[in-house]
Amino acid sequence: MRSLATVSLVLLTALATVWGCDAFEGASGDGSREGELDAWSGEAGGDAGRLADADADSCPPGAILCDDFERATLVGPWGGYTGEPDAASGSSSATIDTAAFSSEHRSLRSDPRDAASSAALTTLLPLVDRVDVTFSLRTEAATSASVHILAVETKKEAGYVQLILQNGGLHLVEQLRYADGGEYYELQRVTDAPVGAFARFTLRVDRRNARFALFAEDGAEIGARPLVQDHEPISKVYLGTVFTSGPSGPHWFDDVIVTTTP
Repeated sequence: MRSLATVSLVLLTALATVWGCDAFEGASGDGSREGELDAWSGEAGGDAGRLADADADSCPPGAILCDDFERATLVGPWGGYTGEPDAASGSSSATIDTAAFSSEHRSLRSDPRDAASSAALTTLLPLVDRVDVTFSLRTEAATSASVHILAVETKKEAGYVQLILQNGGLHLVEQLRYADGGEYYELQRVTDAPVGAFARFTLRVDRRNARFALFAEDGAEIGARPLVQDHEPISKVYLGTVFTSGPSGPHWFDDVIVTTTP
């Protein structure tokens, strides 16, 4: 069995590789901070957290991407896709699915398969200090595989805040690769994964307050961690199967809203 350090190094290498793999375009062509942190957590999600549907027509102010996956094509408003376009045997895959959804009739289904394979939608951001990714998530039975389902790139090809699905739980992770070859990797379980039904969350990454956290639909903070490493302005979001340590049951995303703060 590979060590956690080895797995995390493989992940960083894989993410650095897929940075340049967004070739599949959509059909459109296209000291004390307690006071700060109270305010920071109280507004989590905002309108995005409460919206039941992420149709582009109902995007909240400040949103740069809204996706309810009500379409036949995969990429849609996203900038690219890290997986194989033909869902090659053994590779992780992402598809538009009609079997499970939180609104309307479709969602994004992600199937983690071979270790280190990736099948994630990606979008580039204007360089910002804060991003909120609000989404509805459903999983199947707990698995021992470590599946990175959402990543926010905080240092080009070298730094990420991630949400990981593992052993029936959702984990927050900060990960950074140093120029000398060393790395930082810190993981914390924050809540149980929603099994058999959708639940709505917001992942917030905030460089200005040096924090990242997961919030519930009502704005309650589920878990938070300090950003302890030196990160650059936030530049990219990955959604789906960003990385997996091995095969796992499927998970679904629906009604995704990405909002940013300069």
